[in-house]
Amino acid sequence: MSPSPNDDNSFVVPSVPEGVNVQNVEWERAVDRLHYAFQPIVNVHTGATYGYEALLRGWDDAGFSCIHELFDRAHDELILHQLDVRLRAKAVESFVKVPHHQQTRLS
Repeated sequence: MSPSPNDDNSFVVPSVPEGVNVQNVEWERAVDRLHYAFQPIVNVHTGATYGYEALLRGWDDAGFSCIHELFDRAHDELILHQLDVRLRAKAVESFVKVPHHQQTRLS
């Protein structure tokens, strides 16, 4: 069975029969503890900020020893795509709070 994201992007436990939506509380808590830092991408000739790189932070607070463990475990549990979608949404939600975000890009 291949997991599919819920409408609200919550995680589904892979071993649950299709049609039964059960949120994986452990992953929900982990995602809640993850956050982003935004590293400016600056034009070296003008000093103008071109955009921002979203850097995932908080993997240690979420219970992982390194960022690779976070993604490896999501892959092993067949929820890597769902995690990716959730984290992208979280990055955008955080990015719109950056002053002057409309004039820059998110990378």
